[in-house]
Amino acid sequence: MDMQSIARGTGVASLGLGALMTAAPGRMSRLFGMGAYRRVVLFLGVRDLIIGTGLISGRSPRLWLRARAVADAGDAVLLAGGLYRGVFARGKAVLGIGVAIGSSTLSFWLAQRPS
Repeated sequence: MDMQSIARGTGVASLGLGALMTAAPGRMSRLFGMGAYRRVVLFLGVRDLIIGTGLISGRSPRLWLRARAVADAGDAVLLAGGLYRGVFARGKAVLGIGVAIGSSTLSFWLAQRPS
């Protein structure tokens, strides 16, 4: 699979998740264990829409994959902080941290692959 295909696939996933988070931030904040933090979820959704658009644009796919990786790493830190402070639901936050770390690692790895 070439870099453009990888970037487009990742971009479509980012756009889908971003659309869900901006359309239904309350529902998505509950799904992610973030409770009343729907504005944070809305912000993350807009961020994912921007990164997804960059990924499917075909321009600088490695840069956009790195942006996706950094955003996912930030999500893991955000969830860990909320978990530590006791404001996020434990089980959902732990699952989210694992998914974010996995996605971040995968995106960094994909960005480093030879063309």
